Amino acid sequence: MIKKLLIIFCILVTQVIFSQEDFLKKIDSLETALHNSKPDTTKVKLYNFAAKLYALNRDLPKALIHNNLALELATKLKWGKGITQSYICLAMNNASDTKKQKYYLLKALQASKKFRERELTANIYELLANTENVDFTTSIAYNKKAQAGYKALNNKKKYRYIFRNMAAAYINHGMYYEAADNYMKALNLAEKEKDTVDIIDGYRFLALMYKGKGDDNKALTYYVKLLPVLQKNSGAQSFLGDVHREIGDLYYNTKNYKKGLYHLKKSLDYINISTNRVAALLKISRIYFAENDAENANLYVRKALSINEAEAIPVIKMVNYTVIAEAEYNMHRYNDAINHYGMALTLSSQFEPLEREPQLLQIISLARANTGTCYFMLAKQDKLNSTALLKKSIALLEQAVAVFKSLNNFKDTSTYSKQLSDAYELLGDHAKAFNSYKDYITNRDSVISIAKQEQFARRESEYEYGKKESLLKAKQQIAIEKEQANRNYAFAGVGILVLVSGGAGAAYARKRKDNRIIAHEKKRSDDLLLNILPAEVAEELKTGGEAHAQQHGEVSILFTDFVGFTKLSENLSPTEIIAELNYCFKAFDQITTKYNIEKIKTIGDSYMAVSGLPTATPNHAVNAVKAALEIRDFIIAYKEQRELQGKIFFEMRIGINSGEVVAGIVGIKKFAYDIWGDAVNIASRMETNGKPGKVNISESTYNLVKDHYDTEYRGELDAKGKGLVKMYFAEPKS
Repeated sequence: MIKKLLIIFCILVTQVIFSQEDFLKKIDSLETALHNSKPDTTKVKLYNFAAKLYALNRDLPKALIHNNLALELATKLKWGKGITQSYICLAMNNASDTKKQKYYLLKALQASKKFRERELTANIYELLANTENVDFTTSIAYNKKAQAGYKALNNKKKYRYIFRNMAAAYINHGMYYEAADNYMKALNLAEKEKDTVDIIDGYRFLALMYKGKGDDNKALTYYVKLLPVLQKNSGAQSFLGDVHREIGDLYYNTKNYKKGLYHLKKSLDYINISTNRVAALLKISRIYFAENDAENANLYVRKALSINEAEAIPVIKMVNYTVIAEAEYNMHRYNDAINHYGMALTLSSQFEPLEREPQLLQIISLARANTGTCYFMLAKQDKLNSTALLKKSIALLEQAVAVFKSLNNFKDTSTYSKQLSDAYELLGDHAKAFNSYKDYITNRDSVISIAKQEQFARRESEYEYGKKESLLKAKQQIAIEKEQANRNYAFAGVGILVLVSGGAGAAYARKRKDNRIIAHEKKRSDDLLLNILPAEVAEELKTGGEAHAQQHGEVSILFTDFVGFTKLSENLSPTEIIAELNYCFKAFDQITTKYNIEKIKTIGDSYMAVSGLPTATPNHAVNAVKAALEIRDFIIAYKEQRELQGKIFFEMRIGINSGEVVAGIVGIKKFAYDIWGDAVNIASRMETNGKPGKVNISESTYNLVKDHYDTEYRGELDAKGKGLVKMYFAEPKS
């Protein structure tokens, strides 16, 4: 709320500073210079500068006229830099029309490439990345092109700055891990180059990001790192107050009131802006109130009021009154809150022209709504005057709700419709109470719906797979052949047992005793066969002597892999390695069997299974994720057990993809049951691009399980030759 009002205030101040008189003087000087200048590159620059000046004064028609004159002259002179800059200027002055803005930026890009203006090319890519309404994937792609350009130019500062741009894009897309990663890269470069300003900015960004994400401990870590940097830098002292205030606020959140008070009081040594001082004083008051120290809580509210009384700028004074009133409401001082909300509303009457501004209108309406809520709370306490107080409450709430509806503000409409319903109910007007309650439910559902849509929107970005690569790379193929060879040796034994079984069957009539032996051997052969092949395939092989490959349209493939297995296994004997793998894979077998999932193979320390074959299973993806999560939990428990014993332990990645495969036995010798197809490849990429302790699923699996599990969108990562692939982490529903 405060930030929005300050934006409006800054606009007002800018308009006051840049008066019409100042503008006329500057533009007259420019027009004179243009009239007297020769048609050269200087005149192109003057035209573009005049266009910027007109744009600042909101005279866009004249701004665009001067832009076009600049472009016309630059084209006549064949001056590539001037042509490019004119297009850029046209783009900036068409910011309200995103289509035109993008059109001119692309024209600028075309010109910069034609005339080999490399720095301008990088700059244009950066501008394109930050164009309003540009989709996430395109923004990242443009930023990367800009960064490559700055790197080639050895422009370290701009190269570093692009990491920050991408971090902002990732945050807007809900991808906080990637955002932090990019800002850490920018911060590391700033630390290497000893750029104090960017170091400060990096720490602040990460602290604010983690605070916004609700991770108070990480936010504190970066704020605490930031303090000594600020203290050493004389030019950054103005930030110290804000940082101490933020740290104090975070300590309040973690209920460390002693440290919270220290930092909030320390912030007052540096803060000069009245709004920030008022905020800090009220936060101190809040801590005292939490500690049941009413005397000090009231003292700091009075200090905040004293500062605000001396404030000369009405819009800031109004903001401060609303914040003070909110603090008083939270302290259950409803009459004081009503008084100060009233003062804020009185001041707002001075901004009649600005009341049409949605942001300001929203804040004024919140003041009215909260005043109505205060009257409602008083009505509950004062039975004698309850009716009069409720009528005041209802009048204010109705007025505010009407504005919230006009602004399509579903959240506040829902909140205060519920409050209005309660007020009507207490007054005894049940019909109106019911209608307001319906408004509450309708708008609450809209809020939930919008939240879901925004979540899905953040996860949407266009991509398509590149050309299909070979099923397996050379190393993978060698590993598979070794595994197949091991199975084929076992299968050869099965063939012998089958023949023995057939021979024994011929002697069945002659010898009942042999029957028991035959039955035992047959069971052994069947068990061995079923241990290698799915039951349906084994039956087909026994009956017809061969098993045909079949296409399966809907299956989910699961891959697991131990992280750093090769390096860790160097510290174990071969016997220990086999024992550990056997212990883990036996557990995996039990889990996959539980969810009707077919184990396909193990390749060294990797495990592969598929859900949905040889018999189609409608919930194949859900079963695959269930099994994966159970496998993950088993490995976490295994790790904890090994750690307690002081032994080496493995961590594991798991990847799942859903799609179409071909499954069966190929060849006539040394054969084994296997699956093939692009879906297998992508499943493997899901595993290799996963993270230890996480179940990484592809978009196709996500679409099948999103209603059954909590998911976290990870963005589009390069999946070893598959191009950009959407990935998600899956967790049980919280």
